[in-house]
Amino acid sequence: MSRSNTLWLPHGIRECDGGRSILLAGVRRKRLRSPFIDLDLAASSQTRLLPLRTLIHHISPSADDAPQGLIFHLSRCGSTVVSEALRTHEDCEIVSESVGINNVFQIDWESEERQIQMLRATVAVFRRELCREGEQLLLKLSSWNSTCLDLYRAAFPGTPQVFIYRDPVEVLVSLLSGRPEWLDFEAIRRRLRAERQDRFTKWFAQAGDPDEQPLPQYLGRLLGEICRWISEEKGILCVSYADLPGAIVTDIAPHLGLRLSGRAAQQVLDATTWNTKSMARASAFESDSRKKREGADASVRRAAASFVEPRLAAIH
Repeated sequence: MSRSNTLWLPHGIRECDGGRSILLAGVRRKRLRSPFIDLDLAASSQTRLLPLRTLIHHISPSADDAPQGLIFHLSRCGSTVVSEALRTHEDCEIVSESVGINNVFQIDWESEERQIQMLRATVAVFRRELCREGEQLLLKLSSWNSTCLDLYRAAFPGTPQVFIYRDPVEVLVSLLSGRPEWLDFEAIRRRLRAERQDRFTKWFAQAGDPDEQPLPQYLGRLLGEICRWISEEKGILCVSYADLPGAIVTDIAPHLGLRLSGRAAQQVLDATTWNTKSMARASAFESDSRKKREGADASVRRAAASFVEPRLAAIH
């Protein structure tokens, strides 16, 4: 890949006349400031398309391209606080909820082997472009990527994983008050009608028809599927939102192989006072659990108790 001052980073996969290509966006390192990498990549005026066959041949991913750690989460549970805090570590580069990585699981591939090959190649581009000598790459993934955990483990055996969760009542309240980008009902209906077999579509299919059930119940089923995938695998460090921010220093960083001196540990904790949504700094990390629980109605509590809590109980 390029060794100029411009970093060429994956920003999606496109269907072209000659087959699939990866969309690369050119950006200067100093402009990578957003909590989610594609916010910076979307602002780039420089793009190029590279055929996937060319990418895989050119990259030839090796074990050295594997990420230092994978951060999975239930959604709206403090994972961005964790990734932004770890970003302060001098030996880390963070890629958070990449569209380029998500697209690997939103396409029907001819085989899982091909999909895993594409995942490795995409991550290798991020690592080679972003990481300077001695630096390691951490991936904070979109919540639904937990349903692709087996593919991540096949692609990167031995890479430590973290799963961050939260009281499902609080998660449901948050999702209902501000719907995530993936909750596009028209797009979901198109995928289900087409009977697509990619992991993203299968996640929605497992939750049933969104038009035949209350929204809290539908969201509860989706969250329950995430928990099911995590509960069926071993060796994942599971961390509750209730234990943040201290668990970033005491549990998450050591599990990911990151050493934190006294000063580095304090920098990590200081970073958690920055609210990535309001873009303002507080005097200390502020939990909003009580406010969210007070905003939960009976339908939300039923959905959490029926579809999420039993599977979450199997995790911790």
